[in-house]
Amino acid sequence: MVVRGQLAVGRHVCFYHTMAPQVAARHGFNVTFMAKPFEGKTGTGNHLHFHVADVKAGENLFPLKKGEKDWKDDRLGYSKLAYHFIGGLQKHKDAICAVTSPTVNCYRSIQSGEAVYSSGSQYTWTPA
Repeated sequence: MVVRGQLAVGRHVCFYHTMAPQVAARHGFNVTFMAKPFEGKTGTGNHLHFHVADVKAGENLFPLKKGEKDWKDDRLGYSKLAYHFIGGLQKHKDAICAVTSPTVNCYRSIQSGEAVYSSGSQYTWTPA
């Protein structure tokens, strides 16, 4: 995996969003980045992945350290920090949603209530 700075990633995303529709048009296709381009159809999903690491050692801080007791006794092997991080995401989900889904189309996608692979407009987490 290639790690780039945030500015470089932002430039690549902007470039892709500009380039993709132009290339598609040359081949007779259309490209949209709308969250819900078609009324009555399921919108695109939004999910986030997080990796929290020690700045100096680069060590992942979510799994239990070797020999550390599983304090939740759920056998998932997550550290206390991981559970607190997830709790913080759940607590601030509405504010996070406002930032990650800022447009009317995003809101339509969230509120559509289609139950194809979703839980309506609820939030869930999974130990993936």
